[in-house]
Amino acid sequence: MNEKDLLKKALPPWQNTALERDLWPGMLRRLDQAPARWQRFDWALIALLFAWCLFFPELLPQLLYHL
Repeated sequence: MNEKDLLKKALPPWQNTALERDLWPGMLRRLDQAPARWQRFDWALIALLFAWCLFFPELLPQLLYHL
């Protein structure tokens, strides 16, 4: 038995691939809702980022590289 047959045996084809309902109206409702508010954790991460840049300015190029 070759690899292709083993893969077909391990992962049989899906039976129900059709969506039961349209997802777009729900997405439009979510877009019309109020935008997400900033939480305390968000502000803590921003403060931590500024503190990190203040105490370790030599690592700022690395931070910018990873963004």
